[in-house]
Amino acid sequence: MSIGSYQGLPEGVARGTLHDTDFFEVLLIEAAQGHLLLDRQVISLKPNTMVFITPFQKRQWFVEGNQLHARYLIFQENFLNDFFSDKLFVYRLQYFYQLKHPPALHATAALTRRFKMVYHEVEEEVVHFR
Repeated sequence: MSIGSYQGLPEGVARGTLHDTDFFEVLLIEAAQGHLLLDRQVISLKPNTMVFITPFQKRQWFVEGNQLHARYLIFQENFLNDFFSDKLFVYRLQYFYQLKHPPALHATAALTRRFKMVYHEVEEEVVHFR
């Protein structure tokens, strides 16, 4: 599991380059100008947008310069399997492994505050664990 933030595109990712990863990602977009193309779905990037990315989803970032600032939480499926007795837990989450709804939402101020609170709690746990 990894937690952090980035200013600009994630390291090693060039604007418009098609790529994927082998882990789950939960992103909170804090500032952005542009969009993300995720499995042919255009996701407008604006403040308080939460994006949920499943392993091996193809994506392309189209953002202007350093206009992207995001917090991220990334994890492998095995990480969840180690902590939950329900091996299908990740498949039951509303925003992973489904095609009915866009894998993003524009969070309310309350949801954004809650995400940031949980984010800081997880960050502290990760720092103390290392």
